[in-house]
Amino acid sequence: MPMSDEERRQLLEIERHLRQEPGLAKLSRQLGAANVYTALRRLSVLTIAGGALGLILLVVGAVLHNALFIAGVGVLAGTQVLVGVTAIVVEVRAYRREQRG
Repeated sequence: MPMSDEERRQLLEIERHLRQEPGLAKLSRQLGAANVYTALRRLSVLTIAGGALGLILLVVGAVLHNALFIAGVGVLAGTQVLVGVTAIVVEVRAYRREQRG
């Protein structure tokens, strides 16, 4: 069914009004340029970036875990050596005091 002249005039007036709105014009250009491949490309980039970040964090966590484990073993071994040496020194001094007296 063809439009009447009044309806065509109203439609042109509405379109003209919508083009004058800056936000709507920008949105219209963005929607006109968007397609399935734009969203797919964006999703692919975000997926790859998230996966790479996850792998990097996994490797860093594993390295730090091993480094912290080795450091912890070193601290514990050092503490045991210091406690052992201190215990020996204390016992030797106590033994010498008993021998003098």
